Amino acid sequence: MTIIDGQLIREHIKQECQKYKSIFQASQKEVAIIRFEASENASNELRARYEAARISAEQKVAIFNAIGITPNYIVLSPNIAVEQFDNIIQSINEDSKVTVAIVQYPIPARFTSSIQALEPQKDIDIVRRQSNNFFESCATAEGIARIVESYAQRDSNVAVVGGGGFVGNGVIKYLEASRISCFCLEDGDDLTRTQAADIVVSVTGRRGIFTDYDSPIIAWLSMVALRYCFWCCWRCKWRWLQHPRTLRPSLEVLSQIEMAI
Repeated sequence: MTIIDGQLIREHIKQECQKYKSIFQASQKEVAIIRFEASENASNELRARYEAARISAEQKVAIFNAIGITPNYIVLSPNIAVEQFDNIIQSINEDSKVTVAIVQYPIPARFTSSIQALEPQKDIDIVRRQSNNFFESCATAEGIARIVESYAQRDSNVAVVGGGGFVGNGVIKYLEASRISCFCLEDGDDLTRTQAADIVVSVTGRRGIFTDYDSPIIAWLSMVALRYCFWCCWRCKWRWLQHPRTLRPSLEVLSQIEMAI
């Protein structure tokens, strides 16, 4: 079993980003990070997801601060009116200082349609589920897919456990666009089917779902590691902060990440 350590990736890219700190500070740009709190009647499973979202959002805040980009961290009650949330999205769209916005999932279902109002150019993680001419999927999905792509051979078969979710679906789309064969498994499916795969990617958010008997070769990317895998996309996306409407992401980051693994 091959385990890819996301912390190594994080530290490498964090060091790389320090080279651009003065540029980021001079730009005086901001990143909006929106997160919802769990409702009082949320199930334990859903509460765990909201807690994971809190940790992830706070890590992003710390990281942005560390490299000289100002985070505008917005924590919302699940009980706010839809109109209030619409106004927040509109204010982000109109604020020229806010270059991109990150909406930390999960969010209450009644706010899903409001996300569609987010300006496409500021939707860095494609939460609107539509391409913005810069990116096709969220940073985490792209980061995972690029790592898998570097390991895959011409005839590789990749199993994506949790492939129907937001991140997993992005992984599959990216790999299929690169002509890498994939198949999707979901929670509750027979994981012994991973024996038919050359590479197995887990985006379920749960550790320990595999055993040595599930697959002879596993590139195991649990969400614990994946909290950091978005770094392999963020360097090129931060370059977008400087010229958001003209600069496409650089693919040089892939070789940088491969060196860190």
